[in-house]
Amino acid sequence: MDPHPLAVVTACGDPRFQRPFKYFTREELGLQRRDFVPIKIAGGGSAILAHPQQLKDEFVSLVRQIRFYISHFGSIRRVILIGHEDCGFYRGISGLEGLADKEREDLPVAMNMLRQSIDLHIVIEAYYAKFVDLEKTQITFQEVYSQSM
Repeated sequence: MDPHPLAVVTACGDPRFQRPFKYFTREELGLQRRDFVPIKIAGGGSAILAHPQQLKDEFVSLVRQIRFYISHFGSIRRVILIGHEDCGFYRGISGLEGLADKEREDLPVAMNMLRQSIDLHIVIEAYYAKFVDLEKTQITFQEVYSQSM
């Protein structure tokens, strides 16, 4: 089998979101499992990409991974960042703990940092997963915006 993925998808490994992430990538983004390279990383990539000064090693590692997949699989044309509400990773970043909606606010910043680090022909998309009920059993996804050059 010669894979030809169309996208790299970065998402958090938080177990509360795994089933919704899977459904969202398949049903809303139209990507079957063979169509994308998943990168599961604490913070979904947005925390790391938006805060390279505080998370320098993680930033370099994540950008290196994304660049590798883009160059290795010439079929990749999209990088998709998925962040989510109530991300525990943010509580561990000095200066960010307790900031409501910081995960969502970081997505455009993360997109801009990534744009500076990868091929300009790649489309970058960002989505935010948010609980819609107080019991935190239902999740909706909001497009933050997409960038292409």
